[in-house]
Amino acid sequence: MYSLIVGSTSDGVMYGSRMLEGIESSLLAYFKPNGGEIDPERLTGIPAIVTPEFSIGDEKQPITVGTIRRVSKTADAGDYRFEIEPYPGLGNLSTDDLAAVFDTLGVGVSLTPSQQKGYFRHTCWRVIDKVDPVLVLLSRVKSLVKPSAFNLWQGPVQNDLVALMMPFDSSFDSVQEALKKAANGLGLRCKRADDIYDNRSIIQDVVDLIGQARVVICDLTGKNANVFYEAGISHATGKEVILITHSEGDVPFDIRHRRYITYQQNAEGYQKLEDDVKNTLKTVLAR
Repeated sequence: MYSLIVGSTSDGVMYGSRMLEGIESSLLAYFKPNGGEIDPERLTGIPAIVTPEFSIGDEKQPITVGTIRRVSKTADAGDYRFEIEPYPGLGNLSTDDLAAVFDTLGVGVSLTPSQQKGYFRHTCWRVIDKVDPVLVLLSRVKSLVKPSAFNLWQGPVQNDLVALMMPFDSSFDSVQEALKKAANGLGLRCKRADDIYDNRSIIQDVVDLIGQARVVICDLTGKNANVFYEAGISHATGKEVILITHSEGDVPFDIRHRRYITYQQNAEGYQKLEDDVKNTLKTVLAR
């Protein structure tokens, strides 16, 4: 499920009269409980594509892909204001990319070519319960980007897989055990790069693991250069990344604004880490 927001104002406002146009009746009933007004909370936390109005074939314009973090009704006109948190790695997409995956996104698949061309000319907020637009557009990005040091994973994502990025050091065994317990408690499984030996290059093994995983957990403890590199790849390829660290000082300045989990290196601390990561995984998997 995702929101397709076409033609909102520059400060993130959609006209109330254009909210939830043309969506399935079951979805409309969900977003308007008991036949009343729209419940803004039910529009938050799901993926969204925000695009200006355009006709397929027009000069390309930037679009935003991310997660809706807040929706509120404006006091004056009854319109709806929203805030979106863009996904890392999907910041250079344009209306051309949107048009290229039109059918895959599950929008207007029964329309004629002429109708498809004008599909994005109508300002409205739709909700489409078909596909994950992040995965669709990420595939588009992968087809355009060719890294020089490794090949991006082109296979399917394993929705029960959590990739662990941490130093290859026995002092992190208790951390790894806590993370595995958190994942296993939700029916998920964990893999670390040293669990696999599929390629001659260790970096290719790591990139493949990141590509296959639904979620990547990166332990920034000790400012390990390998983990920083792996976190960068994960962010750049649009993965859901959970950051953890023993020390707040080990979190790089560039990503210090993002949420991260701190833990203490003792039995109580590892138990709290397990609980915190489990709760975070629940939130991530619900998106």
